[in-house]
Amino acid sequence: MFTADKNTDNPIEILTLDQAEKFGATAVYFRRFPNSQTSVPQIYIYDSAFNNTELVETHRKLWSSGVVPFFYVVSESEIKIFSCTQKAERKRNELVVKPLDTLELLADVQDSYKYQKYSAKLFDNGTFWEQEQNQALLNIKNSPYQTLLEGLLRARKYLEKEKQKLGIINNTTISKLLIMCVLVKYLEEKQDDKGRKLLEIERDLYNQFPDSEQFTDILRNGQSVPFFEYLSKKFNGKILHLTNTEKEELNQANLTYVAQIFDANIEESGQYVTWKLYSFNHLPSN
Repeated sequence: MFTADKNTDNPIEILTLDQAEKFGATAVYFRRFPNSQTSVPQIYIYDSAFNNTELVETHRKLWSSGVVPFFYVVSESEIKIFSCTQKAERKRNELVVKPLDTLELLADVQDSYKYQKYSAKLFDNGTFWEQEQNQALLNIKNSPYQTLLEGLLRARKYLEKEKQKLGIINNTTISKLLIMCVLVKYLEEKQDDKGRKLLEIERDLYNQFPDSEQFTDILRNGQSVPFFEYLSKKFNGKILHLTNTEKEELNQANLTYVAQIFDANIEESGQYVTWKLYSFNHLPSN
């Protein structure tokens, strides 16, 4: 069903098509349930020639949001099938999204098995997900939440190991700092209904902190305490509140190690969280 037409009376499908249009999709393939208005989107279809940057950005948004398990990119000669349940691969300092499969449209001999593998009937009755070769696509370990959690756990372990260099003795402070940093990353990217990022609404925010243009600069420049205090008042959030002991620890700490984790300057062999994988603006909030 084309997102531009929205030729349906089903309110669920209309809302889904509106959402798909915001993701830039040309059409949506639904799984419909008999005797019910329930429709579940299975595939976003893009009639577009993506360059690698556009492809990675589209995948980043769809993987983070979890709105659909697949997206197809259609050209005159082929259909490239991409999984939204698998994270992008990191090669050197770039993200790469490889197609799960490619269907050639102009081949002299059609690969009937490959076409049957992605038959609409399999999505219509749900048997696609029951097939053994497809069950790995729904592995919870590939979800953005699990990937982020595991990365943060590795980061915490690293910081606890290096806490003497960090200047923070209390492991609880390290854990709380990581949580607060993730929240700030979210605020830096999350947009309101007008497309304004939440931290950009307060335009002079970073101007209050000399030599800092982004959050990781705040960490490197030893400005974390006043920055967190400002956000705590601005958003009335207890999660950003610091005790006097925590303030003292952070004021004395060298947070360069933390900054490296959150701006991904650590080489791949020591990477904890690849932040470019995530679109915080599209991660569901519930």
